Amino acid sequence: MNHTIKYLLYLLLFLISTVSVYGQDNDNQVFDFFAIQKGNHVLLHFTIGKGVDCNGVSIEKSFNGDTFELLHHIPGICGESASDETYYYTDSLPTPNVANYYRINLGGFIFSEVISIVPFHFNKKHYYIKNNPTSQYLEIYWEDDFFDKNYQISIFDIHGNRVMTHFQKRGHLNLSVSHLSSGLYVFEVTNNQRRVTGKFIKL
Repeated sequence: MNHTIKYLLYLLLFLISTVSVYGQDNDNQVFDFFAIQKGNHVLLHFTIGKGVDCNGVSIEKSFNGDTFELLHHIPGICGESASDETYYYTDSLPTPNVANYYRINLGGFIFSEVISIVPFHFNKKHYYIKNNPTSQYLEIYWEDDFFDKNYQISIFDIHGNRVMTHFQKRGHLNLSVSHLSSGLYVFEVTNNQRRVTGKFIKL
């Protein structure tokens, strides 16, 4: 077999392997990938689907959503043949008040979706209001130490009457308050482990 035929065979094998990598369903490999703010840190959560076999997991970070750099590498064989495997990682130095982008690299050209979070510096009551006063939307961030816990958000007028109730997961609220009358209101965020209260002005 001459060198030309060998080269063509190697090239064909390379193209087949490349198509195989790009054709994999990444949604079945990395899922339940999200970030929450915990204090001044960002806690990442992701799950690698069963049957995925990779040599190490790399967590990559970007500040523009396009150019990523290695943040942390988890060595060893990742994934389990019979069950999903969940990972956690804490970014102890996120850049506050701007979007921090993250993705998971399973090796080669296999990447997860890109997620983002804007970490804020919370006040002494452990929350941050992005827009206060407001005329349309109330946007609040609070410390979320509990994964997948239901929060109840209640809005009270100055007389103590409950005027709105909202339920959701995760520590970020973007709620329309345009129908409320102008004035001072109190919000309360509660679940079984936490209670956060504050005030806002509706214009």
